[in-house]
Amino acid sequence: MGDDRRHETPPNFPMLMLMLMLAKSLGDATGGLNPFLELVTKHKPICSWCTVSTVLLVATASTTLPEARAAWRSR
Repeated sequence: MGDDRRHETPPNFPMLMLMLMLAKSLGDATGGLNPFLELVTKHKPICSWCTVSTVLLVATASTTLPEARAAWRSR
């Protein structure tokens, strides 16, 4: 994707996709963490599916953040 001189300029489309992936993963992590914390503090019994889902959402966000930071600095 890009013009004839795309090999000389940094790729903007992959950078945009990486930033969107970061925003989505952070949004998913916060959206999954809030119900999980409510479950733990108010209802006490913890669902295994909820726990696994929350852990995976936070893990996804934590692995996406360094990748996006490195891409942003290399711009």
